[in-house]
Amino acid sequence: MSSEAAKLIGVSSMLLALVTIFVTIRFFVRSVLLRSLDWDDALVLLSWCLLMVLLSTVIAMTKVGLGSYVDTVSADHLRQFLKLRIVISLAYVWGFVTVKMSFAVLYLRLLPGTIYRRLNQVLLVLLLVQGLEESLVVILRCNPVSKAWTPSKKGHCLDLRPFYYTSFGIKLVTDIVLFAQPIPMVWRMQLSRTKKIGVVMMLSLGLFVCVISIVRVTYISVLNTDVTRAIVSSLLWSEVEVSALVLCACIPSLRPFLRCFPRVNKALGLSSGEDSNMRVAAINTREGQY
Repeated sequence: MSSEAAKLIGVSSMLLALVTIFVTIRFFVRSVLLRSLDWDDALVLLSWCLLMVLLSTVIAMTKVGLGSYVDTVSADHLRQFLKLRIVISLAYVWGFVTVKMSFAVLYLRLLPGTIYRRLNQVLLVLLLVQGLEESLVVILRCNPVSKAWTPSKKGHCLDLRPFYYTSFGIKLVTDIVLFAQPIPMVWRMQLSRTKKIGVVMMLSLGLFVCVISIVRVTYISVLNTDVTRAIVSSLLWSEVEVSALVLCACIPSLRPFLRCFPRVNKALGLSSGEDSNMRVAAINTREGQY
């Protein structure tokens, strides 16, 4: 096993465990403590399932050449590798789309005003269209379709690098619009400046995904050089990108979860008289508080 393959297995396994823990905490809080499951929870669960497909498929691909130089990979393994590459591309696209849709659905419930409602409705449609469009490009990039996993077959395949750059631009804009929305509302809450900054920083973690996306796009230019090895860095950042979004969706559940452990809650300085103001002002739902 190559060092690149070992790195992929290590990172994928770590992300799989970490994200699963956070998603479990979120659903414990939402279903047991708050008893208030909603559509955004369903979308987070779906994105977690797709992320598990992405991570487990990446691990499986290390058995058929991922991380190795292409000239050392057998024809049969290369064919399997190229088929699995389509699977991870689709899992990445829809894992990314569904978790971002969960934020838009959450904002529809929490953020007041017609402008926020219309904005998030437009974002939902845009994300859905983007997912469908990217899926079609991934599946139909070659003519015939089977040439995607049989390079020797007659036909032609599109160079997806221009498509990746365009897709990156659209994702960056939607990320900024999506994760900057709650900041003005939080700043108007009746909280101390320190707590406002803390809440804004928590909500702004989604903007960190923009940085990950920028790093990831720098590896696009080398994707056609060695199909089984050059893809490693791009795959690693793709995994981190989707995982970071799912983690961001689960972070608000940590506070109510830690209330189950008063000593830990007190040691971390999370107990505060301002909690009730924050819950009432910012995070009212139809059935409870979140």
